[in-house]
Amino acid sequence: MRDKMPDKAKAKFEERKKELELIELAKIKKEEEEAKSSTTTPTNKPKIPAHILAKIRAKQAAKAEQIAEDKVENVEEIDLLEKAPKAALMLRSYYVTERKICFPFDSACKKVQRSWKVPIS
Repeated sequence: MRDKMPDKAKAKFEERKKELELIELAKIKKEEEEAKSSTTTPTNKPKIPAHILAKIRAKQAAKAEQIAEDKVENVEEIDLLEKAPKAALMLRSYYVTERKICFPFDSACKKVQRSWKVPIS
């Protein structure tokens, strides 16, 4: 998917990822300081280095932002793709009930429009 993104979007994505990495690194350092100040019992868990954890969290946050932007921009396309399987099922049943090898496109469109619960265009 990243190969299909334009160069400007790639650059912006990488820039945002670096910003988020710095933010996450600061959060992790704060958490470590708080944990040191309120040290109770040391645990034997293997700890992930802060810089690696920050990179992972930043990458996840950047991906989440990108997905959110895609959803806002492509709402109509997403709705159409969600409706496609149902429309295909209606057309298949129309083929089966009519027992024809082919039929006009206009009649197929009318059939789908009549079968849909809400008006579609």
